[in-house]
Amino acid sequence: MVAVTGMSIPLLFLACWISVAAVASVASSSVLVGN
Repeated sequence: MVAVTGMSIPLLFLACWISVAAVASVASSSVLVGN
Protein backbone atom coordinates (compact mmCIF):
# COMPACT_ATOMS: atom_id res chain seq x y z
CA MET A 1 0.00 0.00 0.00
CA VAL A 2 2.87 2.36 0.78
CA ALA A 3 4.41 1.63 -2.61
CA VAL A 4 1.09 2.38 -4.35
CA THR A 5 0.73 5.67 -2.48
CA GLY A 6 4.34 6.61 -3.19
CA MET A 7 3.76 5.90 -6.88
CA SER A 8 0.38 7.63 -7.21
CA ILE A 9 1.47 10.93 -5.65
CA PRO A 10 4.09 11.72 -8.35
CA LEU A 11 1.65 10.55 -11.03
CA LEU A 12 -1.04 12.83 -9.62
CA PHE A 13 1.42 15.74 -9.55
CA LEU A 14 2.45 14.98 -13.13
CA ALA A 15 -1.19 14.86 -14.25
CA CYS A 16 -1.84 18.24 -12.61
CA TRP A 17 1.25 19.72 -14.29
CA ILE A 18 0.20 18.34 -17.70
CA SER A 19 -3.30 19.79 -17.35
CA VAL A 20 -1.89 23.19 -16.32
CA ALA A 21 0.49 23.13 -19.30
CA ALA A 22 -2.37 22.19 -21.64
CA VAL A 23 -4.56 25.04 -20.35
CA ALA A 24 -1.64 27.48 -20.71
CA SER A 25 -0.94 26.36 -24.27
CA VAL A 26 -4.61 26.65 -25.25
CA ALA A 27 -4.80 30.11 -23.67
CA SER A 28 -1.64 31.31 -25.42
CA SER A 29 -2.79 29.96 -28.79
CA SER A 30 -6.19 31.63 -28.39
CA VAL A 31 -4.43 34.90 -27.56
CA LEU A 32 -2.31 34.52 -30.71
CA VAL A 33 -5.43 33.84 -32.77
CA GLY A 34 -7.18 36.83 -31.15
CA ASN A 35 -4.31 39.11 -32.12
